[in-house]
Amino acid sequence: MATKRVPVKEILHRLSQMYPDAKCALHHRNAFELLIATILSAQCTDARVNIVTGRIFPTYNRPEHFAALSPEEIGEMIRDCGLWQSKARNIHKTCQLLVERYGGEVPATMEELIQLPGVGRKTANVVLSNAFGVPAIAVDTHVLRVSNRLGLADAKTPEETEQQLMQRIPREQWSQAHHWLIYHGRQVCHARNPACSECDLVDLCRYAQASVPPGRNRKARRLARTGTADTASNHSIDSAAKGDDRTMIRVGDEAPDFTLESTQGTFRLSALRGEKAVVLIFYPRDNTPGCSRQLSAAQAALAEYEAHGAQVAAVNPGSLASHEKWACNAGFSFPICADAGKKVAEAYGVLKPNGGIQRTVFVVDRQGHIAWAQEGMPATEEILAAVDAAAQG
Repeated sequence: MATKRVPVKEILHRLSQMYPDAKCALHHRNAFELLIATILSAQCTDARVNIVTGRIFPTYNRPEHFAALSPEEIGEMIRDCGLWQSKARNIHKTCQLLVERYGGEVPATMEELIQLPGVGRKTANVVLSNAFGVPAIAVDTHVLRVSNRLGLADAKTPEETEQQLMQRIPREQWSQAHHWLIYHGRQVCHARNPACSECDLVDLCRYAQASVPPGRNRKARRLARTGTADTASNHSIDSAAKGDDRTMIRVGDEAPDFTLESTQGTFRLSALRGEKAVVLIFYPRDNTPGCSRQLSAAQAALAEYEAHGAQVAAVNPGSLASHEKWACNAGFSFPICADAGKKVAEAYGVLKPNGGIQRTVFVVDRQGHIAWAQEGMPATEEILAAVDAAAQG
């Protein structure tokens, strides 16, 4: 949990002065249009969503309109919105439920909203806050990043961050604080290379005040990292500082090659050299809540990774049979590799002394070098930024 010394009141005051006109960026006229727009916004920019809904809403703006269409017809209308097939299915099922269960109206409670296909806590909070005026803090990638950097929260997941923000921010400011944090994340506190020197919160920010160069995150248990390999060759996973004897692996080093059986057949890292970057996810155990969230996020962003020229692969010491069962049930379509002897985990420095696996994400560039690495569950946006930086390096 964030310390009590964090000047919450002053941070909120300055944010309110910096972004007095902050509001929901998704164009909508009612709760239903906002619900559809928010479903479409997953792994897609608000600007793109507004273009798509600007085409659709003049004709299709009620649940019964979408319920009368097939998922394929809806998909064709939202094709340029990313992940359009799953979004089309969710919109179709949601609209059918709205017509059959709620008389064509959007329910106004969290409990009812999260029962709709494609609606999680973030989407529900956006609708509750902006359409019904219910105080809520929707935690997207910007809110997650900015609130934890400022010290308003100290959490790894959106759910934990939401709970901590609700405890520290006055209820009457929940909804507006959500918008302030989003605006600050988009305009100043970027995932990669935040503009700390231009930030009006620099003297209050835990991240900015850390004794590391701007753009480096000091959060506990994170890896030393940077956007490109050539400027980061001296940064490493400091195993000694963690009190264990894991082998150091440096950003800029050649990524250890490996060939493993996976849920998608034989996977060989070097086979992608010269063609694609690789987002390599080491995770502790199959089918646990944390690992399910992490790999589900990777699956949800798969089209985005592919569009940025990256292949996703996961590595775990579990058996191939276990991986295949989990992948089948969860719908993971990227390779999950069986590192039965833990040799690959050891080579990458993520094997703990007790035999466990340190949850870690690596970006391997097209030349086969480690371009970026971070422990824990970094946001998709951060990983994509690292992939882009590796491509430019």
